[in-house]
Amino acid sequence: GKGPVNFFHLEKQSLKRQEMLKSKRLITALFDKGIRLNKYPFKLILLPLDSADDDAIACKILISVSARKFRKATDRNRIKRIIREVYRRNKNIIYSYLTENNRKCALAIMYNGSEIPTFDQVEKVLIPLLRRLPDVYEKIVE
Repeated sequence: GKGPVNFFHLEKQSLKRQEMLKSKRLITALFDKGIRLNKYPFKLILLPLDSADDDAIACKILISVSARKFRKATDRNRIKRIIREVYRRNKNIIYSYLTENNRKCALAIMYNGSEIPTFDQVEKVLIPLLRRLPDVYEKIVE
């Protein structure tokens, strides 16, 4: 269609560099104080952030894969790529909640499986986990 481009939609479907969690201070805080959610083979850690924080990104993410289980960097990178893609396609689940409630968070997604997962396998576990995040956030904030 040659209609107007819906930038809001495009925005939601991309995953920009700024969305990656890089700050050492924040990463430490996330691992120290974050709330953990487990559903094999994933472990998620959620940390609400101060919404007054000047950063425009609603949710900063960090994706990690065990180097002990996957010796080869290429394998780890492949898994991370799959996870990033599933997150990118489904992040609106958490983004809509965060933006509607003027909230921010840092999120770690850790993969603990021992095999390289398929896209579908990642989706099957990660989407339900992402859906649980708003409730978890609400509980922390109360």
